[in-house]
Amino acid sequence: MGVWVTPYAMPAEGHTITHDDFTTMILRVLHEGHGRAPVTVASGLIAQAQQRSEGMISYLGYVDVPKDINTFPHHLAVERVDAATGDMSGEYGTVTIWYRGDDRDEIAHALAALPYGREDVWVKFDGGWDDPEFYALAEARPIGFWNAWVGGDETYATTAHACELAGEKGRDPNVYDYAISAILAEYYGPEMRMGYTYS
Repeated sequence: MGVWVTPYAMPAEGHTITHDDFTTMILRVLHEGHGRAPVTVASGLIAQAQQRSEGMISYLGYVDVPKDINTFPHHLAVERVDAATGDMSGEYGTVTIWYRGDDRDEIAHALAALPYGREDVWVKFDGGWDDPEFYALAEARPIGFWNAWVGGDETYATTAHACELAGEKGRDPNVYDYAISAILAEYYGPEMRMGYTYS
């Protein structure tokens, strides 16, 4: 048994990312092979508040996209999580799937069509377990990182952007060296922040 470490890259404090920059970053990640297709481009109910310990954090939600969707944009109803308990509340919101597939022109078109800055945005590279996921939230929110093995060991960062990178079991986070880091530093700033969850 070991500890799984999942790193998250976030922009430097005060660093903003325009819609054009976000689109270019995603297309470069795909073009340079740091993420593989199919790519899911979505917006809507992506990040929600969930209570953990004494504070409120945002968690980056999981959207189950049926593989047989082939008409875009496609609207999916998703169940909200109760902010106080973390349980499913029975209230629903909507996620719009702008595209899911491997056509680069269609991916670029979907990225350009996103309601960037008005709704939460989620871009998932789904070619393998170690592909990145990108989040561009409608506004900055506190996101928590915790150690499941040490009670009360939590850190927080307030951000509107995050890139979840592939985790590894039992690895010291200080020695993570991703080829994608150079691209992230271009768009998130050279002083980009890192957060780690231990599970």
